[in-house]
Amino acid sequence: MNPAIGSHTVGQRLVLGRVWLPKATLLLGRDAWHHVPVGGSAFVKYGVGVTPGSLVTLVVPLQWRETYALAFHGVRREGVDTLHLTPCPPSSGPTTVWTGGYLVTRPACVPLIVRVGSKTARVSIALGDRC
Repeated sequence: MNPAIGSHTVGQRLVLGRVWLPKATLLLGRDAWHHVPVGGSAFVKYGVGVTPGSLVTLVVPLQWRETYALAFHGVRREGVDTLHLTPCPPSSGPTTVWTGGYLVTRPACVPLIVRVGSKTARVSIALGDRC
């Protein structure tokens, strides 16, 4: 478990030994999808944590870019398909956390590509739907 992220570590998983991502389904509030305008996106809030070390990259696979985008601190309002995260040095703490989440056009179990150095993992993120 990662004490730097807080009490929500039970719902997180460590990917490639460096990246904390959700492991459970991230659900929106009741009737939330009814309030999303046609062609719009719902915001599923869930931060990402990265342990000290080299750059980490999160990538939305090309075929999923109409379904969701990454919307973490510092990115444009409509989200991005690729996010580069440079964690703070170890002296700053065990984990650097980015607030934000995902912009989703419909409930889905989506793939996310995580790159740490020369390693790559493809994980599933449950955004309003179970995987």
